[in-house]
Amino acid sequence: MASQQQIEANRLNAQKSTGPSTPEGPPPSASTASSTACTPKTLILPGEDRLNSMPARPFPRRAPARHPTEEAFVRQIVMATWRRARIQRMEVAFYRYEHKNSIQHDEWYRDLDDTGRLSLIAQRDAGTNRLLDSFSRQEARLERSIKSAVHELRPLPHRPPRPG
Repeated sequence: MASQQQIEANRLNAQKSTGPSTPEGPPPSASTASSTACTPKTLILPGEDRLNSMPARPFPRRAPARHPTEEAFVRQIVMATWRRARIQRMEVAFYRYEHKNSIQHDEWYRDLDDTGRLSLIAQRDAGTNRLLDSFSRQEARLERSIKSAVHELRPLPHRPPRPG
C-alpha cells in the first residue's frame, strides 16, 4: 500500500503530466490527422476515376479497424495501392505518347514489330529522361510500403474492450 507521502507525490506528478496548456486548447492528436488523410479529395487527382482506376479488391476484406494503429496501416495500404496503380497508368500513357509521336516521325520505328517498338522507346528514355526508371523506382517503393503495412497489420492481436 502506498504511503500518504507517495500518494501526494503521485498527485503532484499527475498534474504536471496533463500536457501543454494554451488558450487554444490541446493540439490536435495524430489520429485526428490520419482520419482525413485518405479521402477522395486528397488521393484522387483531377482526371482520375476512382471506380475505373483501382482494382475492385486490392486486398482481402478486413473487419473494421479495432484501434488507431490498425486504421493507419489500412490507410497506408489503400493509399500506396492507389498510387502504385497511378504509376502503372502513367507508364502506359508514356508508352502510348512515345509510340504516337514516333510512328508519325520515325520511319525506322514504323518498320519495327510491337516488341521492338517498346524496346526502342525504353532505350531512348534510358538515354535521356529516365522517366521509366523513375516509375519503376516509385512502384518498388510503394510495393515495399504495402508489404510493410501488411506485415505490421497481421500480428495485431484482437483485444476485447476492457470492462468499464
